[in-house]
Amino acid sequence: LGGGVKRELKQIAVKAIRAEAQVRREFPEEAQQALQENIREQGGIIEPVIVNINDGESTYLLVAGERRLRATNTLMEQYEAAGDEEMTERFATIPAIVYKDLSPEQIHEMQLSENLLREDLTPFEEAWGLRDLLANRLQVEPDEVPSLLTRLEKEARSAANKSEDHDEQLRVVEETFASFSSVTWRTFTKERLHLFSLPPEIEAPLLAGKMVGCSSLFW
Repeated sequence: LGGGVKRELKQIAVKAIRAEAQVRREFPEEAQQALQENIREQGGIIEPVIVNINDGESTYLLVAGERRLRATNTLMEQYEAAGDEEMTERFATIPAIVYKDLSPEQIHEMQLSENLLREDLTPFEEAWGLRDLLANRLQVEPDEVPSLLTRLEKEARSAANKSEDHDEQLRVVEETFASFSSVTWRTFTKERLHLFSLPPEIEAPLLAGKMVGCSSLFW
C-alpha cells in the first residue's frame, strides 16, 4: 500500500464496525462455532481485525476479519442477553489495525490479498481469489481474466506477435502468483481455468465448501 499509509493498533467497539460486502462468500457453521468457542476460552481474539475510517465518519469499515468480528459480536450478545455485564464488556471491544482514508481500490486489494492468505483456503477458493485479485490489479473484469491468461501463455511461447501491454501484464501476473499461489501462473492457466466454466450445480457447493472428494477437478 506504500509507505505513506497511516495505521495504528487500538481497541475499538464492536458495534462501531460495519461489515459491507466481503470477498469471502461462505462461512461454514461448524467452523464458525469452533472459532467462537476458541475466542470465548481465550477471552478475546489474538489476531486483530483490519478496518478503515475516513474523515468525517463515525464508524469503521471492516476490511478483513469478518469471521472474528462475527464471533466476538455473537459472544457479546449472548452475555448481554444473560445479564452478564462483566463478560459483555469484555467482548464489547476488539483489537483492530486501523487505517485512515484508504481508497475503495486499496480496500478491495487488501480484502482479496487477506482472503488468499487464509490457511483453510480450498483450491477452488484460491482459483476464484486469484482471478478476482488479478482483475483488480490489471483493471479488467473478473470474467476477462481466463482469456487474458490464455493469451499471455500463448505469447510467452512465441518470440513474436506479443501484445503492446504483454510485459507489464506478465509482470503483474507473475508477482501475484509468486505471492499468493501454490502453483505457477502457467500451470494454473493449463490446469485450472476450466474451474470458471463449471455448471452452477457444481460451482455453488464448491464455493460453499460443501463438496468433498473433488480433487480431480483441480488437475
